[in-house]
Amino acid sequence: MELYSGFRPDLEALPLIFCSQSLTSLKLCSNGRNYPPIMLSKSLHLPALKSLHLDGFNFIASDNDSTEPFSNCHVLNTLFLRFCSFLDGDQVLCISNSTLSSLTILEGEIHQIVLSTPNLSSFTIRGSGSLQLFSTCNLSFLGEVSINICWDARLAGKSSIICSNIIRWLQVLANVKILTFSSCVGFLKSQFNKT
Repeated sequence: MELYSGFRPDLEALPLIFCSQSLTSLKLCSNGRNYPPIMLSKSLHLPALKSLHLDGFNFIASDNDSTEPFSNCHVLNTLFLRFCSFLDGDQVLCISNSTLSSLTILEGEIHQIVLSTPNLSSFTIRGSGSLQLFSTCNLSFLGEVSINICWDARLAGKSSIICSNIIRWLQVLANVKILTFSSCVGFLKSQFNKT
């Protein structure tokens, strides 16, 4: 389903989708970057949802500057986020779900992610090295991770912060079996395989 925020300013206008007890797969794309952003509900209550794909949405943080929208999707297995952001800067996206096994995060303006995903086995992330990644569990089932860092001249002054963040990512992902790490810039392009 493609949504135009010029017609639907938030997802509260779609109660049938977000009250569904039987929906197992959902793909929502916000079409048109020139419209006001579409706001995602603070918490999704989709108990049968196994696969969720969100493209071009903004998260709403609660009073503690974080949001945990997926914890009520009790059988969620696959989560794909692309061009997802917060309206107000440095807020925290908490991805808490004990059944999640595949997570993909592409681009977007999320500065902090906290994983509470003990069964995560596949993780793909593409975006800025300024992203801070944390985990509340040891991610012992993590089989494959793909990291692609976008690096350009605008980030040159933040290279020490980005390197520190990448080291923290590698600590969070220490139990991974296969790690592919690449960069958008030729001199940083590299790949690592850990077996």
